[in-house]
Amino acid sequence: MKTAYILRVSYDGEPRLWRTMLVPGNCSAFDLWAAILSAFDTCAYHLFHLQDDGAMYNVYEPDYADGRYDQRLLTEHIVDDLGLSEGSEMTLCYDYGLYQQFIIDCEQVTEVEGRSLLPRVLDGHGCGIMDDVDSDTLRQMIDRAERDGSFSLPYPAKRKKWIWNSFDADKVNAVLKREINRIRKGYLEDEDE
Repeated sequence: MKTAYILRVSYDGEPRLWRTMLVPGNCSAFDLWAAILSAFDTCAYHLFHLQDDGAMYNVYEPDYADGRYDQRLLTEHIVDDLGLSEGSEMTLCYDYGLYQQFIIDCEQVTEVEGRSLLPRVLDGHGCGIMDDVDSDTLRQMIDRAERDGSFSLPYPAKRKKWIWNSFDADKVNAVLKREINRIRKGYLEDEDE
């Protein structure tokens, strides 16, 4: 048996978008971040950090430190190191230009069997966020989709009908490992060379 955490991750500014995830304690903190962004259907190409009351976890050494947080590297920590307990909260800040933020609430600390090091999505609502779209605009798009049923996305990269409230945990989990590896490669490839 090993420690695991049931986390509810919600998009700040639009509570209709959320995921519940089961995360093994020995999962890397980086992989937790990558799994969250993958579960919310992002491209995962912006800067980000995880933050709690006293620490800020980054992929790279920050260029500056203002002294408010203990600066730590995500790649050097596992989820057990984050000090999560039932009722504790962290934030994931993504895309500093638009400051997309996710609230991570620890709903339960439990134990699981098995060797998996990867998170698994248990439940959720909403298809996810859109890169380069701020939370106010996204909320307006969701309101419009609810009113009109669906609509085409405004940019060519995703020319499809956007049904904001579609979500399938099995589909997310089917590609989660591949997406975590893609994100890891994109951020850490140069670091490993």
